[in-house]
Amino acid sequence: MRICEGVYLLKVGELERAGDIIIKASSSVVFIEDVLTLVDSGFSGDCQAIVSALEMLGLSPTDVKAVINTHLHRDHIGCNELFCCKKYAHELQIRAAGAPKDYLPYEEFFERFDARSIEIIETHGHCYGHISIIIHAEKEVVVAGDAIPRKGNLLQNTPPRLHVDRRAAIRSIELIKGIADVVIPGHDTPLVLKS
Repeated sequence: MRICEGVYLLKVGELERAGDIIIKASSSVVFIEDVLTLVDSGFSGDCQAIVSALEMLGLSPTDVKAVINTHLHRDHIGCNELFCCKKYAHELQIRAAGAPKDYLPYEEFFERFDARSIEIIETHGHCYGHISIIIHAEKEVVVAGDAIPRKGNLLQNTPPRLHVDRRAAIRSIELIKGIADVVIPGHDTPLVLKS
């Protein structure tokens, strides 16, 4: 799904619950064309859907030059192994995950790529070391990850159900609201805030 020029939602995130129990969770997966970069990679069962979506753009996993993960929970990194490139995340997340060798702190992404079209902001709350990606295109698109897992979190200004810091989570939502024309939640369809 084309969000705007050069920004594609390859897979819509999903979240199914039975009460407080998560039955299925899989993140949204976004492709940024000018830097051939993926933001998050869904759950491990999403790999074929991601490959198919890339093929519709005339690409394959080998064309992806970087993967930026909003955080390193398994429903956001499940298909990272498809991509033979460096992965980027917040240093706190890398340390918490035991510093996997193919992950670098997100600041290093900008040392390797001329990525003036994107900006990375820290959006703690759901977890420490959570980041969101701003894509400066014809619209300001924010890939929010689990700073805004569902549309309702943004519309009702409520933190993710799973969070480590409620106040930080609400500040992150407010920060994203102030920036975005379009928000891509971690587990829901995009939400247009300004046209």
